[in-house]
Amino acid sequence: MILFIWCLNLGISIWNAYVTGKVWVEAKHARGLHRFMAWMGYLMASMGFSWEILVLVGILLHSFGKITPDQATLLFQVGYVLLVPGFLFSGYAIMFQSWANAYRNHSVVNMGVAAYNTYANIHNTFNAIDNFPKAFGSV
Repeated sequence: MILFIWCLNLGISIWNAYVTGKVWVEAKHARGLHRFMAWMGYLMASMGFSWEILVLVGILLHSFGKITPDQATLLFQVGYVLLVPGFLFSGYAIMFQSWANAYRNHSVVNMGVAAYNTYANIHNTFNAIDNFPKAFGSV
């Protein structure tokens, strides 16, 4: 199950990087909100890849006996504390933009994207409210 979730997150991060790369040059010249949203996609992809690498390195170091279980837990908690604010910030920016797109262009796809982004942000926010103080306190 952990491998499946890891692969799913990797796929989402690759997709975020691909889509951001496709609009990067246009966004650079367009400036304004378009450029800001390209940066939010870049931030989300970067945070996703950072978490994927952190999990892989933590599991491998623990598997090879280079770090103790307590050190592995600390590694994951430090990573969580450092990455969650970026995930939440970029996630909310993307969610609000998807709401605007769904409002302007009523289609099943736009409504679905807005619904998914809303669910993902609510889920991430509640997890952060529950887990961030614990992780921060143990760091």
